Amino acid sequence: MHGFPECWLSWRYQLPALAAAGFRAVAPDLRGYGGSDKPNGVAAYRIELLVRDASDLIAALGRDRADVVGHDWGAHIAWHLAMWHPQRVRRLAILNVPHPARMWRGLRTLRQLRKSWYMFFFQLPLLPEWFMSPRRLRSALRYTPARRGAYDEAVIEAIVAAVGD
Repeated sequence: MHGFPECWLSWRYQLPALAAAGFRAVAPDLRGYGGSDKPNGVAAYRIELLVRDASDLIAALGRDRADVVGHDWGAHIAWHLAMWHPQRVRRLAILNVPHPARMWRGLRTLRQLRKSWYMFFFQLPLLPEWFMSPRRLRSALRYTPARRGAYDEAVIEAIVAAVGD
C-alpha cells in the first residue's frame, strides 16, 4: 500500500521483481487516490474504512490471507489490518512507520511532534488543499525527494493526477 502523496506507481519497480519471485503482486490505489473511489467527507477516510478496503481487496482477489507491504500512510493501514484482521495477513512488511503504539508514545515528545507536524497540518480545513495544488505538488515531487530526479515528468504528472482528482 502506497504512501502520501503517492499512488500505485510508487511500486512500479517492485511489482515485476515480486512477480518474478513468485508473488501475486498487486498495488492498488488507496481510497481517494487515482482510479479508486473518492467519497466526499473526512468521515469516509477513517482508518476503519481504509482497513476494511484492504481486507475486502484480499477477499476480492480470491485469497484468505496475503503478504502485505505498506509504506508511509499505507503502512499505517497495513499495521491496523494486521492488528484488527490478523487472519488476513500472512506476513507484514512495513516501510517508514513504527508500530502504532510506539508512534503514539513518540508523539508525546516534543522532538517527535516537531517531526510529525505535517500529520496535524493535513487535518486543518482548506489549507492542505491549497498547499497540495497541482503546481505545489509538482514542485515538491521534483525538488524534495532524498534523491533528486527520483520521479521523471511522466510519473510526476501521474501522481499529480492521482492525488489531485
